[in-house]
Amino acid sequence: MARNSQADEIARLQRQIAAQQHLLDKVRAFSSLQIVVHNAPVPIERLAVEFYYAVTDVLEGKKAEELNLTLIDKQEFMKVLLDE
Repeated sequence: MARNSQADEIARLQRQIAAQQHLLDKVRAFSSLQIVVHNAPVPIERLAVEFYYAVTDVLEGKKAEELNLTLIDKQEFMKVLLDE
């Protein structure tokens, strides 16, 4: 019985860590998007709609590498994301 409860506790902790990592990945993506948009040489108004859709995609579970960015510099975004 003790062995089974230890295995259950380990499994629960692994799920909790995975959920926290998933949340951390989202926060990093948001932060990186904000930095790249803020530092972009174009007016923020031109990037606002794409930023909104990118944030929505991340919230819905899309990974940063899968984002469809055309106006926002994807290479710069990935560089900032990986440097954090």
